Amino acid sequence: MRLAVHILVLVLLATACRSDPLEPPEGFSFAYAERGCSPVDGGALWLSLTGTATDEPRSVLPRVDIAIYRPIDEVAGQTWVFGTGGETGSAFRCYTAQACVQAVISRVTIRSIEADSTVVGEATLRFQDGSSVNGGFRAAWLGRTVLCG
Repeated sequence: MRLAVHILVLVLLATACRSDPLEPPEGFSFAYAERGCSPVDGGALWLSLTGTATDEPRSVLPRVDIAIYRPIDEVAGQTWVFGTGGETGSAFRCYTAQACVQAVISRVTIRSIEADSTVVGEATLRFQDGSSVNGGFRAAWLGRTVLCG
């Protein structure tokens, strides 16, 4: 009996662990990063995860949007944990243009910003509707100019 319990635990751990922590979340193979503004008009990093390649990720559905309320030059090597209060960031999963749900708990790590401004990281997101998105991203930089304030 003990052996069966140990084997079950090992099987569950093996299926729960990803072989590559930067493997994209299921259904969201493409990621994009750009400058944005925080709710208090400071700089922010905006990330969009989509299922298709695009130059306009905010027009693709479904998608996941993540905002970290810090300028891009301050995010590498950092982890944020936030909920619906939105002090340090926010995340939404949009199914349609009128149906987006907010994450109730988010953990986002920015591992690095590469020389071409690709943002490398991972996210664990749990949404109000009970769904979740977990996985890594290599977000292509969209070099748009944004004025905040």
